[in-house]
Amino acid sequence: MEKQNGFNERKIVKQKIELTNASSPLSRTEIDFVLTIISQIKKEDTEFKEYHFSIKELEKKMDRKLNSKQLKEMAVSLMSKPLLLPVNGKLDSEHWRVVSWFKHFDYDNGNISCSFDSRLKPYLIGITNRFSKGSLTSLLPMRSKYSKELYMLLTYEAYRGFFDVEVEPLMNKLKVPKSILLYKNFKTKVLLQAQKDLAKFSDITFTFEEIKQGRKVHRLKFNIKRNINDLTMFIKVIRELYVNKPLIKTSEGLIQCSTKGNLYFKNSVQEIHPKKAKLLWEKLHESRDKLLVFEESKRELEKTLERMKG
Repeated sequence: MEKQNGFNERKIVKQKIELTNASSPLSRTEIDFVLTIISQIKKEDTEFKEYHFSIKELEKKMDRKLNSKQLKEMAVSLMSKPLLLPVNGKLDSEHWRVVSWFKHFDYDNGNISCSFDSRLKPYLIGITNRFSKGSLTSLLPMRSKYSKELYMLLTYEAYRGFFDVEVEPLMNKLKVPKSILLYKNFKTKVLLQAQKDLAKFSDITFTFEEIKQGRKVHRLKFNIKRNINDLTMFIKVIRELYVNKPLIKTSEGLIQCSTKGNLYFKNSVQEIHPKKAKLLWEKLHESRDKLLVFEESKRELEKTLERMKG
C-alpha cells in the first residue's frame, strides 16, 4: 500500500450518497477526523493510501488541540462504530454489509498512521455520480455534528433545489438521541442550528416547510439555495474592498482590516492575535448589517442619488 506522509492542501470531501446515508453516530471530533482523511483522496487515486502524520500536523489541519489520550479514545470509538451499507443496491433484512471506517490505527510517540477499510473503495475512490460533496472550509467550523451531516445530505440534493423527507427517517439517518426525538427539540437543536451553521459557514442555505399529518409534523421540505453571504465570502469582500476602513467600534478601540488581510486596532496598529481574530471575524459577520463601513457606503450612495435627482 502506498504511503502518504503529512497532509496535502486538498479540502474537498467527496463520498457516495450511500456512505452519507449510512453515517454511524460519530462525535463532532470523529466526524471532523473522518472528513479530514477523506479530503486527502485525490481524483487520480485508484487505491487507498496509508496516511502518516504527526499530532501537530493533524491539529493544524483540523484547527484544534488534540493529545494522545483523545486520539486513542477517538480511534477506539471509530473502530467500534461500523457502517451499515447496502449489498447489490439493497439494504434490508436480507441484504446488508457491516464495514468499519478504518482498517487500523497505529500510534508511536506523537505520530499516527491509518488507512480506510478497503471495502469502502467503491464509495470514496473514482466516484463520478450519486455523491455528496463539501469543503473542510465549510464543514470543520460548524458547531453541531448534525449540521455537518445535514450539509452533506443537502449538497447531494442541491442541484434540484429541494429535499423532501419524512421526519422519522431523517432522525434515524442523523442518529439523534432520545432527548431530541421530540420534534420540538429536533427543530431547535438540529434544524435551526443547522440553518445558522450553513448560513454562516457553507456555500448553501436552506429554509424548510413543515408538512403535518393531523396535528403532527410528518414531513419536511427543504428549499436549498446558493449562499452568497457566507463567512468566507464576507472576509474576502472586506479584504479586497474595505482595507483600512472602520469596521466596528469596541471597548478596546476601532477595528480595521490591514493590507495583509489581518484585523487590527486602529489606535495601536498592532495586528490582533489569529485566535482572537478568528472569533472577531465571526462576530463581524454576524453583525455585518451594522458595520461602520457599510453605513458609510450607504450614506455615500444616498448622497449620490440626491445629486442625480438634482
